[in-house]
Amino acid sequence: LWLVDDETGEQYLNFIDPKGIRQMNLTDPKLGLYKEVKVLQNKLADPKLTLNAFILSGTPFDSLINVTCKKSDLEDRHVLFMNEGGSVYLSKMFSKITR
Repeated sequence: LWLVDDETGEQYLNFIDPKGIRQMNLTDPKLGLYKEVKVLQNKLADPKLTLNAFILSGTPFDSLINVTCKKSDLEDRHVLFMNEGGSVYLSKMFSKITR
């Protein structure tokens, strides 16, 4: 998802991966992509470019079997849960994008 602010020229490039995460654990590389894109963003050193990565989970939080953290901890890692409904998880995502 590529967003551009026409007034400021700021760009937000977002990698979004909708997937089931029932059997993933916190060491899975996909759950760390949100950090890796920030390393790349820093290397690019473009003040008008923001990179983000999100996992949109088709698996409800209560159905995860290998995760022992709080839901808010996963949301801090840019894992959002689609079963909450579009108005909830999309609001969270766009809030994180423009933060």
